[in-house]
Amino acid sequence: MIYTYELSVQVKKFLNGNTEAFEKIFVMTADDVYFHVSMVISDPAEAEAMIIRIYKDLYTQIGRLDKVENVIAWYNEILYHELDNWVGHNFMDLLLTEGRGKFDHPKQNNDVLYGEKLYNESETALIAVDYLYELNPIHSLTSLAYYFDKLAVDEIANLLQVDDDRINKRVEYVTLTVEDFCKQYAKSHEVRIATVDAHMILLAYVQLFKSVELPHPNKVYEKVIEALR
Repeated sequence: MIYTYELSVQVKKFLNGNTEAFEKIFVMTADDVYFHVSMVISDPAEAEAMIIRIYKDLYTQIGRLDKVENVIAWYNEILYHELDNWVGHNFMDLLLTEGRGKFDHPKQNNDVLYGEKLYNESETALIAVDYLYELNPIHSLTSLAYYFDKLAVDEIANLLQVDDDRINKRVEYVTLTVEDFCKQYAKSHEVRIATVDAHMILLAYVQLFKSVELPHPNKVYEKVIEALR
């Protein structure tokens, strides 16, 4: 989530006991929360339940926010904590498989591709968009934190309760598998693509985010308030 002056104003009001400011905070952040949740949880009903849970936490844990300037770190802690718990509860077998090294050594695609048409970074990012939806929830969560939210490795490790080495291995896996997907597309379409790196994957996430909007936000907000009663 991006820190803005408008958000800081409403958060300050909320910190000072103005509970009506919470609705404005919801409006400003709903699409960001939905984007993160929908990239990890594919089932719409489960995704909505998670969104409600996150906003309930944001409301009830406002006392943990010491000052407005730290709102993004506070928000990320709640968001990633809930999503990480969901992954741990629903994908323990996948986590155990990861612990046994299944994803530790992804193969790099060293194909050198040639074609008359050259795709720039933005065009290459549009290819990567399709693959980001195919990431398993473990890699999707780490990928969002690293590429989209641009969090440091040690910060992600703390949020997801693993060590730095595990995060680095996940990032390497995501990078190489996205690159492989893009190169396979380029080969089948006889085009050249831009380098698949952190900036290009960020562009892919930005493209995805532009198309995301929380469905029926008013109804979801009503459910959040109901959950708080």
